[in-house]
Amino acid sequence: MKIGDQVEEFCAANHAGENLCLSNIDVAWVLIHFYPKDLTPCCRREKLALKAKLKHLSKLAVVPLAIYEGDLARHAAMVMQYAMEYTMLHDKGSEIAKKFGVAGTKEYRGKSYVSIDKVGFLLDRQRKVAAVFNDFQLEFDVMRVVSWLDQTKS
Repeated sequence: MKIGDQVEEFCAANHAGENLCLSNIDVAWVLIHFYPKDLTPCCRREKLALKAKLKHLSKLAVVPLAIYEGDLARHAAMVMQYAMEYTMLHDKGSEIAKKFGVAGTKEYRGKSYVSIDKVGFLLDRQRKVAAVFNDFQLEFDVMRVVSWLDQTKS
């Protein structure tokens, strides 16, 4: 996906097992963040950093969605462990990641696996890609998103 692309509708289960569709999110901006693995030290640091910065996103009518293929039980464990206050979606078979172009096949020790790139996509109200943040790291890049939105408004 690149800036200006229309994002196709998708639905996925959240960490509580409830189905959420992109079209049901009624805010000005959606920040979709793909990440490769749950319950890692880096993941903990990033999720806690986002938790501290949610108020900045909320003031700008941004809903963050974290998307990963991992199983729902791991998502739920991470949400409970870190008392997260935002939505994590289960991307079964990496279908959403493939649509966004952030999933690829890699090999390690002769075995193939799907690898997810850490990329953030900011979608506008029409659900078009307004900005792409490569090598997206929550602990640093949430404020980059806030800054981008502040510049866009002026």
